[in-house]
Amino acid sequence: MINKLCAFCKLRPATQYHHKFSQSVVNVKIYGRKLIDDPFNRVPACSHCNASHANVETWNENQFRGAAEKAG
Repeated sequence: MINKLCAFCKLRPATQYHHKFSQSVVNVKIYGRKLIDDPFNRVPACSHCNASHANVETWNENQFRGAAEKAG
């Protein structure tokens, strides 16, 4: 259970995590589930914001790699 507000709308309780860099099959094969699910790549989100992707942050591969290097 996530005991935080949605990081995007800041109105509704977060019920899931949004992955800034997609957890697609290809990305998981390349980087592994552990790195894709690392906290630096996840943000608490409500189901509305996560599903709509209207105001969520998304990363391209270069942004993900940079954040992964910075996170160690």
